[in-house]
Amino acid sequence: MKVLRMKYARSKGTFETMERNDGQRALALIATQLAELRAAGKLRRSANLSVLTDLYWTIVHGIASLRLACDSVPPTDDATLVNAAVTAIVEGSRPTTR
Repeated sequence: MKVLRMKYARSKGTFETMERNDGQRALALIATQLAELRAAGKLRRSANLSVLTDLYWTIVHGIASLRLACDSVPPTDDATLVNAAVTAIVEGSRPTTR
């Protein structure tokens, strides 16, 4: 069974075939940024980067899915939602100070 991956081109209002590596590159970018945050001491050393990457990926896809299904759900704009997600992930994974 062949899976056809599609991406929505909002500017064109159409769906386009997604290159097989587009999603992998996006996921790698998220993982790289989280690894850099941990290396800079902004995330706990014990932070599971694989889980955090999947969490962020899931949040972004949830936002995109909701936008495609219903443009008014949720009413908060995308940038605010993504920034809140990043803040929650980073703040929740920040090293504790004693």
